[in-house]
Amino acid sequence: MTNFPLRLFLLAALYLPLAGRAQQVPAVLNPISLDTGFQLLAKGDYRGAFEIFISSHGAAPYYFLQLYWDRKQTEQYREQGREVEPIIQGLATCLGKLDPAPTTPDDADFHAQKGVAFIKNGKDARDFEAARKEFQLALNSALWVSDYHYNLALCQKWLKQPEPALLSLRYASILARDDKQRRAINAVRAEIEAVQEIQNRR
Repeated sequence: MTNFPLRLFLLAALYLPLAGRAQQVPAVLNPISLDTGFQLLAKGDYRGAFEIFISSHGAAPYYFLQLYWDRKQTEQYREQGREVEPIIQGLATCLGKLDPAPTTPDDADFHAQKGVAFIKNGKDARDFEAARKEFQLALNSALWVSDYHYNLALCQKWLKQPEPALLSLRYASILARDDKQRRAINAVRAEIEAVQEIQNRR
């Protein structure tokens, strides 16, 4: 079975030539699987719904989101962000019901810790870019972890990518476990939006 990094490379090779053409936006999720997930949710099968929501984003959403943002395809970026959000909402509902909580995969934890190491030891934009990629890899394996979205947003904020940062913060807030986590998320969101408003007045 092909491992995840190789699958990601193959996806890049397949879709990179298409990303510049708006009429050929690759799908982030499988809508049939997503519908099945919400049907299981309605029946109270939270474990089954969780598994469906995880499998429904097999096309690495953060890879596509960053691809569109890097190419300045803002409308496609927003469209993909809207497609990912139902998965996030479904996962958040499941997380509130599942006991025990889902186990974070080892590879996701590794990439997240590597991202933190880049931030702690980094000195310039290249280090924060490396951290951003690590958090994206972590999220492609564990999309339900709020802290990963939050740390990704911090990298995007530092890299002067306000729209991606705000989207990551939105996902982080939906998945947040408690009010303390939500306040930390809101603080970063408030700073980004305030800076944008100040710049727009100039």
